Amino acid sequence: MLTMLALSGRWRSTVLCLGLAIFCLGVTACGSNDSTVGKSALSSAAQEFSVQSGAATLYARTIGGYEGSDALVLLHGGPGISCEYMATFDRLASPTLRLVTYDQQGVGQSPATASFGYTANEYVADLEAVRASLGVERIHILGHSWGGFLALAYVTAHPDHVASLTLVDGMPPTGASFQAGEKLFLMGIASLQAEKIIPNPLPPPKGDDCGPPLAAYLPVYFYDPAFVPPPELVASQCNAKAMDTTFGRLGNYDLNAQLRAVTAPVFVLFGAADPFGAQWQKDLVSAFSAAQPEQAIIPKSGHFPWLEQPEPSFAKLTDFLTRRAHLTVGTPKGS
Repeated sequence: MLTMLALSGRWRSTVLCLGLAIFCLGVTACGSNDSTVGKSALSSAAQEFSVQSGAATLYARTIGGYEGSDALVLLHGGPGISCEYMATFDRLASPTLRLVTYDQQGVGQSPATASFGYTANEYVADLEAVRASLGVERIHILGHSWGGFLALAYVTAHPDHVASLTLVDGMPPTGASFQAGEKLFLMGIASLQAEKIIPNPLPPPKGDDCGPPLAAYLPVYFYDPAFVPPPELVASQCNAKAMDTTFGRLGNYDLNAQLRAVTAPVFVLFGAADPFGAQWQKDLVSAFSAAQPEQAIIPKSGHFPWLEQPEPSFAKLTDFLTRRAHLTVGTPKGS
């Protein structure tokens, strides 16, 4: 999830948790400059559409399924990082399952309205608008990093609209746990700076473009700092204002009490070397006492396990989505 850390005063934690949504995967980019189009008939090819949420117009993209079929909504990290990198999950789409991504307000092709306050409630309202636009009562949700927190906030506000919840290296249910993980993340950056792997000092953001610092400390997110990300991993739009303001609004949150009542199937997947530490996963699993969540730890991977270890990551995701969420998903590579 991104939090522009304590790297530079106000960038407290904004570069952490999703840090790098800088992956453009060859398909229509969520934060690209192509104009959005009206909602189209769904097919195996990716389609773009727009969602009205109050005065805001959100850019969205879907692949697979058909009008009214099951929908798995992917929530990108950041906050402030556009959704290109979530296109990796297209492999889960099937003739009966829509994979839906969208740019959260204030990022990519979803400009913030003048009144947008970057609060959790507003992000939840936007996600509810996305759900309503899909024409289904319940959606399956997969949230990564900061997107995991948004998933937690949404399921506490709209439990009857969530069919299943998948959290991939997601933010924890309390602000205290988040802050503890943030300290570990900063220690990881400092360690790699001492090894001359990450520059010291880090390059500053360019106005509201937080791409330069994110790219600089990208190695901290991976099990192997020398890991070469896919070539498609190119600079995606990164909005520092969205990051900084959103985290500033969260405060010392605690969602544990509300999450104990959630009964939808829950899956928590983490990289064994996530730079925020192992406690986030433990806290997420313990928070969902009624749901009896399943969990998986992917060896030799960090904050983006599906990039470093795609086959075991997608095998675990496919198993949960078919067995517990009762979805028909695409066949993972190599299976």
